[in-house]
Amino acid sequence: MITKPSIASSDHEGRGDQELGRPSSGMFSVGARRPKVSVVTPSYNQAKYLEETIVSVLDQSYPGLEYVIMDGGSADGSVDIIRKYADRLSYWVSEPDAGQADAINKGIACTTGDIVAYLNSDDVYLPDAVASAVATFQADSELSIVHGDALLVDSTGKVIGRRRGHECDFLESFLDLTNPIVQPSTFVRRKALEEVDGLDTSFHMLMDYDLWARIALRGMKIRHIRVELSLFRVHDESKTRSKVVAFAEERRKLVEKCLADPSLAARLLPHRKQLYAVAHLHLASAYWLDGQSRLARDHYRRAVSAVPRLVVSRRGASLLMRFVLRRRSFRSRLAERGDLGN
Repeated sequence: MITKPSIASSDHEGRGDQELGRPSSGMFSVGARRPKVSVVTPSYNQAKYLEETIVSVLDQSYPGLEYVIMDGGSADGSVDIIRKYADRLSYWVSEPDAGQADAINKGIACTTGDIVAYLNSDDVYLPDAVASAVATFQADSELSIVHGDALLVDSTGKVIGRRRGHECDFLESFLDLTNPIVQPSTFVRRKALEEVDGLDTSFHMLMDYDLWARIALRGMKIRHIRVELSLFRVHDESKTRSKVVAFAEERRKLVEKCLADPSLAARLLPHRKQLYAVAHLHLASAYWLDGQSRLARDHYRRAVSAVPRLVVSRRGASLLMRFVLRRRSFRSRLAERGDLGN
């Protein structure tokens, strides 16, 4: 939920040259019919990457950018980095929060832009990212989300791949619980954010996907542009093995939440069985990767029992092959030991 924080009740480390929610004079072009853009960066102990993130936002070519940093009370030098750029920030604070989604919601509440984005403190905007997104919004006033592609980089900034967004029927991709939107390359119209009440703070892994789903499944218009807008950093801290199951569990939670939402029920209830089956298939994959084969097989059986055609889906077929190969390997080991009966 996006709720405007009270300045009087919090210990603010610093502000830029404007009051909360009020742009400083001269920051935005007078008389120009450009939508105002606000970017929020949530951060906690990311000093290693934070400055590169900040500079990538401040160096955008789009005029009058409103930039807010919400630091969660870092103790690694992050605050010193933020202070270095304080005179160019619209607002910043360093204080404990209730998690990333909470920090982003509070940050958005501090902004006034027509278009809003949030960029995590280990990701980076590419030059003209904001201008490219705004141009797309201006070409179609009905758009609620504009999203692009990203270059994947490692902890050193070396490009290791690409992540493409997709122009698709969001419902179709949701039925497979796949996310066609690349978060750091995404911009959202404020009106859409307010209509769905911002990020759901109960999500920790899939808060972005939950937000896109609540916007898109209400029929709001989304546009993908085939332009790389950001560097999406992939490093050990961002993809620990223990999170694999947590991601899958939140997929199931997202299914339950969306099916219970009266505004989405008409579109989703006819697909209830498939959504739950696909959620079980994602859990099967996650538990397999986490080394919990018994739970993986259990969720696989529940998935294909509900929707048999999932056996021949890419994820289902891959899992089945792994189960078969593991069973053959196990039987071979038993045979070598002489423990396998005829």
